[in-house]
Amino acid sequence: MELYSDTNLDMLLSPTAWIANSSTGYPYLDDLFWSLVGTETVIGILDTVYKDLAREFDIDRRVKNYEAFLTYLQGSKVTDRQGSLTSEWWQMRFRNRNRNSILSVLSDFCAVLPKDARAALADTPKEKRFALIRENLVRQLELTDQFVVQYADEYLDNEKIEAQEAHENSERLLRFFDTLVADRPYLAKYAHCSDDPEKVAVKDSGFDNYLNRQSHPYLHSGPELHGTHVSGIIARQSKKIDIVPVRVLTASTVYLKEKGDRLRKEFLDGFKAWLKLEAVDQAVLALATKRLGKSLATDELRALMVTFLDKQFKNMYLDFAFFDQIKQAIRYVGKQQVKIANLSLGTSFQKAVFNPAPGGFDANRDNFLNFLVYEFFKYSVAQVVLEHAAGTLFVIASGNDGAWIDGRSRSGLPCDLSSPAIAQIERERGLEPVPNNRLDNILCVGSIDRNDEISSFMNLPLTSVPFVLSYGEAILAPVAYGTCDGSSQEVLDLMGELDSVFFPYAATSDPDDLENTRRLLDYMVRMGWVSPKETAALTDLQLKRLVKRTSIILNKFTGSVPGDLSSAVVMSHCMRGKQPRARLSGTSMATPSVAGFIASRLVPEVNKRGLSQADLYTSEEFRPAKLIELIKQQSPVFGGSSIIKDVTKVTAIKEWKPKAGHKVIGVIELPTIFQQ
Repeated sequence: MELYSDTNLDMLLSPTAWIANSSTGYPYLDDLFWSLVGTETVIGILDTVYKDLAREFDIDRRVKNYEAFLTYLQGSKVTDRQGSLTSEWWQMRFRNRNRNSILSVLSDFCAVLPKDARAALADTPKEKRFALIRENLVRQLELTDQFVVQYADEYLDNEKIEAQEAHENSERLLRFFDTLVADRPYLAKYAHCSDDPEKVAVKDSGFDNYLNRQSHPYLHSGPELHGTHVSGIIARQSKKIDIVPVRVLTASTVYLKEKGDRLRKEFLDGFKAWLKLEAVDQAVLALATKRLGKSLATDELRALMVTFLDKQFKNMYLDFAFFDQIKQAIRYVGKQQVKIANLSLGTSFQKAVFNPAPGGFDANRDNFLNFLVYEFFKYSVAQVVLEHAAGTLFVIASGNDGAWIDGRSRSGLPCDLSSPAIAQIERERGLEPVPNNRLDNILCVGSIDRNDEISSFMNLPLTSVPFVLSYGEAILAPVAYGTCDGSSQEVLDLMGELDSVFFPYAATSDPDDLENTRRLLDYMVRMGWVSPKETAALTDLQLKRLVKRTSIILNKFTGSVPGDLSSAVVMSHCMRGKQPRARLSGTSMATPSVAGFIASRLVPEVNKRGLSQADLYTSEEFRPAKLIELIKQQSPVFGGSSIIKDVTKVTAIKEWKPKAGHKVIGVIELPTIFQQ
């Protein structure tokens, strides 16, 4: 096993490593795993050291699960784990919890408190804990200032100036600490720094709820922000609209061999059946013969596709996974009998259609096969729509690539699933249209600004798919700026910059300098991190190891404390300040306006007739094609007769106004329906 430092091994083998960290709920050992490589040795140490605690913290199962995960991921026995444990362990550790700055500040308090103060804090009434924490922090900052003054002349070029800056920074840190007034009850209540697992903070639902509120998409930019913004726009159109969230989780998906094998097999089986459709067979043959000069039999084409996927599948895995999850989502929407589905996918579909270059079939084979992959994707999605969600109107954003999409020179995705090449054969030879050439429940939405000008980023469909325009620039929603834009600078302007170093770090840079090491150890004793008894009768080597081990706390005090405290103040300022709501632009902002508009017109009609959800879903009067006609009848035409075609624009949209007192839409965390 490789270790980045002996310190980590020392700590791993110490009893403290197996005690629950009061701010995370996990053993302290959990913070050491980042430095360990080699799962067999780790498991051996675990089995040797913690024994009974294994059942309580279930560490061996976690590590063995990681081993199984790697095996599953690679499809074979794992032989090379070097460097792998780091990333995967932390992914598993934090997948279900956002470590925000408040949680980190709690951890910092417990780590840097003197040992005697930490013991006293656990027995201190919660109403007095904050004062005790602050008292110790003041004392430690004063000791640090003394250390700087005492040794500045040896380690700093301009000791007076640097010492003064360090002192000012200490004062600023205390000011940052005092700013967290609103968070003080939580900090005081849960920062007990106890080693008693029963007192672990994360086991308290009140603290969990507090952290969840801190990590709400209203405050944090993340994968939730886009959907929350879209939901807010829909909700503004009518209070009587029920919103059913469905999330497609392709982003950051890792390649899983078992899932990849399933997707590949499903594709090849479906592709073979697709090629047997008369219109597809003749269209593919015509393309290959006329444009590539090669006649292809079905079996030969399928064999070529197998060879192509052998080379390209891993590179295309995310696309396969994406369309698979889109189909799962469509099935779910149909099963729930959702009448209107808003698709603001936030994904670029700049897939070129088949435009062969000179060189015949050999030069264009891969491009041709890639084109067929996406033609099949469109067919398979449409097939699922017709079979499982024919009663749903899919309102889809046209995309933000600033291009026209005609299905010929550029892919018609995401709005248009039709296959022009196959449609031409169907018309010429009177063949039955394939599913994606007979959909009538898709409405494509583009964006205009407040001056009724087409948004420059909008994809403009030039196909027969129904298309409308709505406002999609700087659209307000009941969501705060996800990144707290400007809050960091506002805090900096108000309070000054909080540097990460309080004293000359050069004092720790030479472990072979025993005089320097003793001075640093003296500082650590003063800070309460090391007891005087621990320093008695130490050999030089033991002294160095003690300082090295304690340096973990020192690094937290000089780096993590100011960094996490600064982040916590920014978060608090962002959450409680007079921050403007978010304005986002894109066709994904125009689309929910249209979806919500249709729903708002539909609700009173449904209520008047007393229709159930099932009746509405299957009603001939309210089938998707008629809903599209309804919106066209109730909305003006964009700019009269445009040079392209008459396009309806939807303008009777309710908007969120930037007034004080607007409530944020409550969004709860929902489980995904998709499985890896």
